[in-house]
Amino acid sequence: MPQCLICSVENLPNVSRCASCGAMLRQAVEAANGMFDFEEGRRYQAPTETFDTENLAQLRMAIDDWLDGADDAQVRVWLKHIRKHFEEFTGHGMAQLARALEVEKRLNSEGEFHHQVGYLVRKGVALCEEGLHGMETSLPAEDEHELQKYLDVFRQGNDHICTALQMISDRQEMLNEAVERFAPEAEEATSAPDGLA
Repeated sequence: MPQCLICSVENLPNVSRCASCGAMLRQAVEAANGMFDFEEGRRYQAPTETFDTENLAQLRMAIDDWLDGADDAQVRVWLKHIRKHFEEFTGHGMAQLARALEVEKRLNSEGEFHHQVGYLVRKGVALCEEGLHGMETSLPAEDEHELQKYLDVFRQGNDHICTALQMISDRQEMLNEAVERFAPEAEEATSAPDGLA
């Protein structure tokens, strides 16, 4: 019976989230992380850009309002909304990313791209999960310091994941430009000379 690392409740086998608090169970996190390459001793670049997504901005405003005396209803709404999107990403988005990176790895096994993106996704998921659980547990305890601390942890995780997605988008754009640039030359090289067709 897998035990939740957050609330210690024992769960049924073969479930990915705790029935009590909704935390990703260790085997689910390990399975998700196992989709991506990560080598001990390899140096990975951390994100240098901050991605203040709409959901994160709304959560931050709700927390600020709560700290100014409003009730915590909006914080709960945005935490639930962000949890839902995070679960969708870990459930489907990561699998799609893993397949795309597997193709990239086959095409360019010596390159760093798939290693860097894999690292960013794994680290991002771990930080997001830690941040979400920290916020979900510190809000009922009305621990302002912990809530803000875990909001920052979640933001760091979001930056990792968004950096990975940006790298993939940039890579796709670069490949599309290369195809457009070289496609006419390839067509000319493969077309038959006049009078021989």
